Amino acid sequence: MGTATSVLLALAISGAAVGIAGCASAPWSSSDGPSSSSELDSATVQQVASEAGVDVKDVEAIVSGKIITHKDVDVRVQRMRSVAGISDDASFSSYLDSAGMTALDYRYKALKQLIDEALIVVDGENLGVTVSTDEVNAQIQKLESRYPSHAAFVSALQAAGYTEDSYYNAVAASILSSSLREKVTSDIEPTEEQIREYATSVAPTLAGKRSSQILLSQSDYSLALTLRQKLMSGANFAELAQKYSIDGSGSNGGDMGWESLTSMPDEYKKALDQLEVGEISPIVRSEFGYHIILCTDEYEPTYDEDGKVDVDSIPTELMDAIKQSMTTLLTEYEYETYISNLEASATLAVFDEDGNQIDPADVGLATETVEIDSNSAVDLVEDAASDGSAGEAVFSAANAASAADDASVPGLDSENLGR
Repeated sequence: MGTATSVLLALAISGAAVGIAGCASAPWSSSDGPSSSSELDSATVQQVASEAGVDVKDVEAIVSGKIITHKDVDVRVQRMRSVAGISDDASFSSYLDSAGMTALDYRYKALKQLIDEALIVVDGENLGVTVSTDEVNAQIQKLESRYPSHAAFVSALQAAGYTEDSYYNAVAASILSSSLREKVTSDIEPTEEQIREYATSVAPTLAGKRSSQILLSQSDYSLALTLRQKLMSGANFAELAQKYSIDGSGSNGGDMGWESLTSMPDEYKKALDQLEVGEISPIVRSEFGYHIILCTDEYEPTYDEDGKVDVDSIPTELMDAIKQSMTTLLTEYEYETYISNLEASATLAVFDEDGNQIDPADVGLATETVEIDSNSAVDLVEDAASDGSAGEAVFSAANAASAADDASVPGLDSENLGR
């Protein structure tokens, strides 16, 4: 799931705006106020803070007339750490060292998130993109249904740094961001030539096997023995999977897809690695239960006389995932450019801990608008292919359908879900 979103966002929920830290609009608007690179005079800052009921010394940023306080950023930093599993200062220090960051860099990252979220809210309102209470409640109820009780759900929220109210606002913000993304990005379709070129780079990372499984609960070992015996005697694997498997793959005859595109427990992967196409594994135990695994196919890239991958030999499902990952990368480039342009054109000011205004660029904000550049988008795809991230991008694209169910419930890792 995505990074946790702000509990203090101004949200257009059922037509009613909920302001950041309850603040009022500034005496100037984004259309006639200073640019993001201009300093606000102290009188204006004092007026905005006063109207918001906030002490001026507590202001860390002003975004289109909305205030983000030092406390808001403190809360976001703690939530980011919580979601990342960074529970103590020693772990945080190690994390910063490994990431090549300072604590101030990390704080600026949190501040930039809050600023971007505030800008999205404002532009969403301008574009007529709103979020209804029913939409938010439906997403929250979907997640809560995975827990054994409301108390267990609340406990998971608290572990991720949320209250019920703040999580409501976070989900609303996530839905708003997704809706706005759909509105401001075009339906990008990569060309056949681009897809084939990308596939040539990606294919070696997708080598692996396809499999089906029958998954039984931890208490059904005797049933697992019986079913495997039937399979070894010629029983139809798909029919038994449909009848007995307790996971979602059962309805599709147990098909788990390609291992390069599917998240599988280590025990499953190790057993699959030992199988040839058509072979059935011994009974495999994992934290999910007992697996009986059938290897159904295998893909190894083949190369032409020039040493280039034979794209036509790539299985259809893998090519579909490759195309989807390309489309996702291009769409992400377009959306990130949109966000950067919001930053560059917004009326905003950023302050250090002493109340001095600092350059927005210091916290990673864009200060100049740019045009969408199709050549840059293609370069992005080529960079992904060359730096080793392409395989991960294809994996993500292949799992987009399952991830979509959780797209609007930020901040809770799947391992925390009561599945």
